[in-house]
Amino acid sequence: MKKFFNILFYVSIVVFVIYLTQIDYISLSNIGCNLYYLIGAILLLWAGFYVSTQSWWYALRVHDIKISRRTALISHGLSVFAKYIPGKVWVILGRASYIARDKNISPKTASVASLKEQLIFLLLGLIISFYPILKLVDSWYVPAFILFTILLIALFLFNKALHNFITHIVKKWFKKELNVPLINLNNVSKLSGVILLYWFLWTAGFYLLLFAFGIPGPFKASFVFPVSAVYGVLAIIFPGGIGVREGIMVSLLTMMGCNPLTATTFSVVSRLWFITGELFIFSLAFIARQRKIT
Repeated sequence: MKKFFNILFYVSIVVFVIYLTQIDYISLSNIGCNLYYLIGAILLLWAGFYVSTQSWWYALRVHDIKISRRTALISHGLSVFAKYIPGKVWVILGRASYIARDKNISPKTASVASLKEQLIFLLLGLIISFYPILKLVDSWYVPAFILFTILLIALFLFNKALHNFITHIVKKWFKKELNVPLINLNNVSKLSGVILLYWFLWTAGFYLLLFAFGIPGPFKASFVFPVSAVYGVLAIIFPGGIGVREGIMVSLLTMMGCNPLTATTFSVVSRLWFITGELFIFSLAFIARQRKIT
């Protein structure tokens, strides 16, 4: 298990570096920026990333896996770039494998806890965004699609009959087991508070980012971020949601009156902004791990 985690760790870094070399297709040199708003946006983002490590820690406690907050930080932070490897399952398996090795527990138990926390994260991201997006855009089909996704995910996660039906169909037609656990409302109620906290920090940071680059608007415009981020994660064949997140963001910003060229450029800026958070939590985890070793 240790060998698996180390391989995942280094492969994810290599893939991330390759990704960074490929995003220079837009020049950011001529974009004006308010430094104070930008600093605020970055600090809120970083705070959200730290809270996400504590969400992982709490998710494990809910499943009777007792670890330190430091171990949660290390396992979560060192796996953060695994999302740039095709098939986002590596994000879930990466941090779970570290916990399984460190605490000598079943990898399956840790993976189930990781998957449940991620699924609740996605569901809550769409739920908090539905009403703001409904008020933000004139097109009925955008909030309708978000509502449809919410209902589909919720029914799949909470309704045993539908869950079994979908897993049976996947097994029959694709010859693969769909190992997605049912989630009870007790798990949701326990985890929702901390997950909503880092969603709020990221969303507030995105709001400041809009102002930093001259795209002022009502606070509901900031919910463009959780919607685009969630669908980026759901698009599992795209590493890190590259292209999907940006495409949805550009569409929604354009619907709220933003110039398409400005919206496109800003979508790249927002990706760079988010990468600073990934770098922050990775660096924090790396330092914590080195001190633990020494």
